Amino acid sequence: PLLPWKLLELMLLSWLMLRIAFGACSRAEWFRRLLSLWMAATLTGGICSLLEPVAGRTSGAVWELTSWSLLQFGKGLGVAGGVLFGGARFLRQGEVFRNNLYEVTLYYRGRTKTVLALRDTGNQLYEPYGHQPVHVLEKRACGELLEEDCQVLYVPFTSVGNSHGILPAVRLDRMEVRQKGKLVWELERPWVALSGEALSPHNRYGMLLHGEISQGKIFCPRHHNMERPGRMEK
Repeated sequence: PLLPWKLLELMLLSWLMLRIAFGACSRAEWFRRLLSLWMAATLTGGICSLLEPVAGRTSGAVWELTSWSLLQFGKGLGVAGGVLFGGARFLRQGEVFRNNLYEVTLYYRGRTKTVLALRDTGNQLYEPYGHQPVHVLEKRACGELLEEDCQVLYVPFTSVGNSHGILPAVRLDRMEVRQKGKLVWELERPWVALSGEALSPHNRYGMLLHGEISQGKIFCPRHHNMERPGRMEK
């Protein structure tokens, strides 16, 4: 009968700890953090501490339940620590990746196209004349947004595996960047280069945002009577 209350107490304490340490987050993110917390608590507390309450046994009696030697137990604990470290690192990398994913709506001559984009801090591509930031878009993700006779500017670039090259770039009318449905940045006249190669190995996104975009101020759509600080003239 006490099991539901124990679970409720455990969940409540975990929620308070995560809320104090990390603040508010989505339900899915809270669940991932909860799993990481429990994994760390299990490793820190030790297997023996978990088994001690079983049938009122003591720590010495727990050792009698297994034929493991101290060396074998140490190896097992090391494996558990490695799994915990790998799992925590995997969750952290996934969180960083999701925090850098955006939904981008492109506007060009009355046409629009929405693609999933990754903010790439390693993207330092600039057009050669005004040194303005250039975002990169896959041609396959472009769809029918651009016309065949649109004017292009060729932008030189260097990358890993390629000593040098050039990419055709087009100046769009506008670009809106959203994350989780919230408008974060709105750019006027941005430069977008077209890449014939896939930007994501598993087609998880079709565009790379320039690393400089993070320096822009957030545009709040609620205050229409105020100057839009997130609208950056390019």
